[in-house]
Amino acid sequence: MKRNLIIATLVVFACSSVFLLSSCAKKKVVAEEKEITAPPKEAAKVEEEKPPAVEVAKEVKEEEEKAIKKAEEARIEKLKELEIAKEKVAEEKPREEKVAEEKVAEEKVAEEKPREEKVAEEKAREEKVAEEKVAEEKAREEKVAEEKAREEKVWEDRRGIRFEAESVYFDFDKSFVRPEYRSVLMEKAEFLKDNPNVDIRIEGNCDERGTNEYNLALGERRAESAKKFLIPLGISPDRIETISYGEERPLAVGHNEDSWAQNRRNDFVIMKK
Repeated sequence: MKRNLIIATLVVFACSSVFLLSSCAKKKVVAEEKEITAPPKEAAKVEEEKPPAVEVAKEVKEEEEKAIKKAEEARIEKLKELEIAKEKVAEEKPREEKVAEEKVAEEKVAEEKPREEKVAEEKAREEKVAEEKVAEEKAREEKVAEEKAREEKVWEDRRGIRFEAESVYFDFDKSFVRPEYRSVLMEKAEFLKDNPNVDIRIEGNCDERGTNEYNLALGERRAESAKKFLIPLGISPDRIETISYGEERPLAVGHNEDSWAQNRRNDFVIMKK
């Protein structure tokens, strides 16, 4: 572009020069003709009016300078336009880069979203599996606990049945605990320790020999004897109730030593609080 502008300037300058030279030559020819045909005075006048060569050259130089100045101004203007265009391109480039970066970011987000959704789904599935596992474990533990509680209840029921089934027997007309029945009372004490919500009643009984009043008193002494044995083993006296039935509740109805031995006893009854 710059080259074409310079060429155009030179062409204009050449045409101007040719035009000025042609004009000068024409004037010179006309002046010479006037000198030839004109009277001496007129010839002298024409001679005076003829422009000197220096002035013509000066005009040509001025025209050349104007043309050069004009070409320079055009070049400068073109450079300014190019500079403005560069600045505009430079301004547009960051914006285009920003747009491109935003587009890349959007594409990346669009790519990440399915992956994140997949990760979230996987996490939700794992959490669900973990929750189901926890629920299963909890249900299993509850089942085990229920089974254990049921077994313990069965065991305690059996212990309770055994507690009530085992009686303590006495010698004729005696109320002290015989040595072979001390282990029975110690086992009953352990049962009471394991079941603090249980109170008991000790029922003293006698055989048919003796008066009713005597047997009631003897049965009371036998019940109190068992109670006094349990208290030092850690059983509160408030949990133990005693009663005497004397000869009113015989276990055996015979009138011999075997029947009487079975009736000289303490029975133990569980009472819930």
